[in-house]
Amino acid sequence: MLEIKGFSLEKHEGPYENWPEISKLFKDGEYTNHKIPGYYIERQFQFDEYYFLVTSYDCPFEEQCDFILLNKDYKLIAKKSLIPWNYSSWNLDGHEYLGNNQFIFTFNKDYKLKVKLNPNKTGLFSKRIVINYCKIILDLSVNKKSKSKPDLPGLVLTFYSLTRLLWNSCPSPR
Repeated sequence: MLEIKGFSLEKHEGPYENWPEISKLFKDGEYTNHKIPGYYIERQFQFDEYYFLVTSYDCPFEEQCDFILLNKDYKLIAKKSLIPWNYSSWNLDGHEYLGNNQFIFTFNKDYKLKVKLNPNKTGLFSKRIVINYCKIILDLSVNKKSKSKPDLPGLVLTFYSLTRLLWNSCPSPR
């Protein structure tokens, strides 16, 4: 897995609310004849004959992160969106490559997701991008010096996100 820098997305003009949800994809400044979701590429990788991109919408009130898998011809073959229920207004802080096409992505400092890429889908129910919850750290202590209280709206959002994530990661009956 090699981290690269060659991809970019088109820049949109005019009011943000009029922008399309997908953008033209460029590789080394050349239009690839493909469009993908997002306005900003957060991370980009190349492995075997595939590309893995992490895009966002780079807006404080409509944050979303998409994991995108492209083939060697830059065609989108898989996409997994972290829409507001588990990305919310959090920021992608970093990543760690674990080997064997697996990553840990860190959002908002403490929220970690494990992402596994299966580009050669093997079965009808197999997924090319698999996301699993890793850990979340909640600090519910009150800071005695500043007397600040825990962020209850953030806690509620985190609890909701966690339950949705766990519910969606449970295997469905066959």
